[in-house]
Amino acid sequence: MDIRETGTAQTDFARHPWERARLEFIINIMKKSFPTEPPASILDIGSGDAFIIDFLSEYYPSAQLAGVDINLPAPMERGRYTIHTSLETVPARKFSMVAMLDVIEHVENDADFIKDAAERFMESDSLLFITVPMHRFLFSAHDRWLEHYRRYSADSLRKLAGDCSMEIIAHGQFFFSLFMVRAAQKFLLPAGQPKGVGGWHGGSLLSSLITSFLDFDRRFLSFLPGLSGYLVLRRK
Repeated sequence: MDIRETGTAQTDFARHPWERARLEFIINIMKKSFPTEPPASILDIGSGDAFIIDFLSEYYPSAQLAGVDINLPAPMERGRYTIHTSLETVPARKFSMVAMLDVIEHVENDADFIKDAAERFMESDSLLFITVPMHRFLFSAHDRWLEHYRRYSADSLRKLAGDCSMEIIAHGQFFFSLFMVRAAQKFLLPAGQPKGVGGWHGGSLLSSLITSFLDFDRRFLSFLPGLSGYLVLRRK
C-alpha cells in the first residue's frame, strides 16, 4: 500500500482485495522469472507499509532483503531487514532482484530514476520488476491525489525499457475487470472524493469474494487490457 493510502488499514484483516490479488500476481511472475532457484537478494524500492516485502521475507527465507521508501519519517527495522528512507542510505551492494511496484509513476523522470538504481544496485543479469497504472486516457483526479505524473501505455513501457538499456524478459497487463470499473468511474459516474485502498471497510466475506474474482481475472483474462501493467527487465 502506498503511504498516501494508509488510511484506516492498520491490520491484515483490513487489506483491500486488490492488494491481495496483486500480490498473488506479482509472486506468480517472480516464480516464473526464477524457475530453478530463488533470488539470493532483493531490494524493494517503494516499500510503502511493508506489505509486500514482509511477504517476500517469508516466501524467500534465505534471501537477503532491503527496502526503501522516501515517505517514511525514519528507517523501519523489520527484523531480517531495514526499510531505508533514501536510496543513498542503502548499503552499497548488488541485488539479484530489484522491485519497483507502482513506483515510477510517482517519479518525474522515470528513465533516469531506473538507470540510477540499476547502476547502484544491479549487476549484469539482475532482474528488475516494475508494475504501473495503465492507459493514459484513464488519468484522473484519483491519479493526481496519488501524486502520479502519468499512466502508461504498452508502447511507452517498451520505450522506457529501451531508454534504460534493459532487455524485456516479460511484459503484459492484468486486472481487466478493474480497467472496466475505472473507465466507468471516469466517464459515467460523477467525480467523488478520491479514496485509496486504505479506505476499504468490506467484511471478510465480501473481501474473499472480490479476491476470488480478481484471482480468476489474473489467471484467465490477462490477454485483455488491464488497469495495471508489468515489466520484467534484465540489465544488459
